[in-house]
Amino acid sequence: MEFGISPRTFNSFMEAADEVAMSRLYGGIHYPWGNEAGIKNGALVGQYVFEQTKTKKSGK
Repeated sequence: MEFGISPRTFNSFMEAADEVAMSRLYGGIHYPWGNEAGIKNGALVGQYVFEQTKTKKSGK
């Protein structure tokens, strides 16, 4: 436990992304519409990368 803060856990990557976005809003770094656009763009980029990634099945 570093700095007296327990590690955070999330049920999904999107849950973590949403929390990070809110922290930046509360910190005055982003505006709400910037968070919304960033989350949407991040999901689109992630989906594109996932679809373009070629993997091989192990042992074949």
